[in-house]
Amino acid sequence: MNELEEYLHKQSRMFLAALGFVLAVLLALADYLNPGIHLDFAYMIPIALVSWHAPRGVGVAMAGCSACMWFFTGKPPLDSLATSAINGVNFAMLLGGFVAFSLVVSALRHERAINRHLALYDRGSGACTRNFFSELASAEISRAQRYGRPFTLAFLNFRYGEGTPPNLGCRNEGAVLRKIARSIRANTRSCDVVGLQRDYEFVLMLPETDNCSADIVLRKLYDRLAELLRKNEWGLLVGVGAVTFLRPPETVEELLEKAERLATRVREGGIGKTVHEVCTTPSLYT
Repeated sequence: MNELEEYLHKQSRMFLAALGFVLAVLLALADYLNPGIHLDFAYMIPIALVSWHAPRGVGVAMAGCSACMWFFTGKPPLDSLATSAINGVNFAMLLGGFVAFSLVVSALRHERAINRHLALYDRGSGACTRNFFSELASAEISRAQRYGRPFTLAFLNFRYGEGTPPNLGCRNEGAVLRKIARSIRANTRSCDVVGLQRDYEFVLMLPETDNCSADIVLRKLYDRLAELLRKNEWGLLVGVGAVTFLRPPETVEELLEKAERLATRVREGGIGKTVHEVCTTPSLYT
């Protein structure tokens, strides 16, 4: 079912509209050939299909198209003014119901997309949540194990300097986190993953990045972040701890444990500098 949903979601608006129209035509044909069978609510199937996967306007158009097909097939002939009035009222009611149904489906899809985004990305910073980062890290470990390519994990910790009172110049923590996360993404590749571990602590995964490349990237990133913090006068300092895996760990748990070790090293003495090491063993416990 998920595969079918992903397939339909990738299709063009024209394809989805055509698919919905074909389904509506088939229902109209069945309605016309079998007058004794009422298929009024069956038209909601193509409406739901189009409204869920296509933009709202396309779904509303599908609702109007379905109502018109219902009106012109399988209904008593318009042989009197009374019959015309009744059919007109029925058409208006059905059209309103179909349009309302289409709007409800579109609203549910929009709410689902928002909830999915909130489950994957932190609302304040826009970085990946811990769970989503773990999923992406697991996929990267599998890819590295398959192709034997290195990758680098970096931990970025932001702390107030000595003698700087908390929240000095940082009245809006969410805005500060967003600016920091935006700066990290601006100075890394689109394939790199930025995650938020906890307040003012980010983790960065650099796929297919060896120790030499990581040194260049992290030095540039550290300089840009230090400049950002200095320019905004937030009173924050940044520390970067990184490890390059020439051979990937066995599990994502080992990777995250290494991230915690890096976090501890940075908190204890890495603020204001960059710490980088290389891991050559497949397991962190050997």
